Amino acid sequence: RSLPFNQTLHLFNPWNENKPVKIGRDGQEIEPRCGEALCRLFPPDP
Repeated sequence: RSLPFNQTLHLFNPWNENKPVKIGRDGQEIEPRCGEALCRLFPPDP
């Protein structure tokens, strides 16, 4: 499933210098609370 970047603009990753979550390299670690919020943005599976 895809998630448009504009739906993540409110999420910042403290483990990457508080940059928006859309900015990061492959394998970038995401702070757990931020990661949970990101996962909740995806639509549920049918």
